[in-house]
Order: sequence, then C-alpha cells, then structure tokens
Amino acid sequence: MQFKRSAGIFASGVLLSISGYIFGAIFAGAAAASASSYYSRGSNGFLIFLAVLGFGAALSGTIMMIVGAYRALVKIDALPVPVATAPQPAADSAPVVEQQASAGAVQ
Repeated sequence: MQFKRSAGIFASGVLLSISGYIFGAIFAGAAAASASSYYSRGSNGFLIFLAVLGFGAALSGTIMMIVGAYRALVKIDALPVPVATAPQPAADSAPVVEQQASAGAVQ
C-alpha cells in the first residue's frame, strides 16, 4: 500500500482555515457596517462576495486538515507493533537455588 504525504496538506489546511476565517470576518463586518450606515452609497455586494470567499476558504481549509489528519492516522495505524514477550531462561542453565542459613548460624 502506497501512503500519501499528510504534513503538507495538514499545514496548508491550518493556514487556509485560519486566514480564511479572519478575512471572512473582516469583510463580513465591513459589509454589515456599510449596509447599516445611513449615508451608504452603492452596493456592498463585492464585500459580501469577499466575505463568502473567505468563509469558503476557511471551510476548504478545515476539510484539508481532516484529510491530512486521516492520512497521518492511516500511516500510523499501518506501523508494525513490536510484541513484548517475557524473557525465557536458556535451556542449558541450571535453576538458581537459594541456600538457606543453617539453624545454628547467627544472623
């Protein structure tokens, strides 16, 4: 199975998500301020378009982050897991016997 790279798409998704949300919020605020002003001249359709474009970029950045995280997790799941086993004594070694102190010895 050939794995695809995940770091680039994840980093791009983070950058696009954050910057898209910031630009979308700025242009949405500008469109709202221009629409509510009494002396508003002209249409603020271009500001609304830029706000929608920014929020769309934030959405696509979020999707890119999810795809990057999925690719990384698939790659991590495919890694071999070493199985820990208890060490077995060698067949030619004699068992270790502890010697007990004699009853008359001072301890």
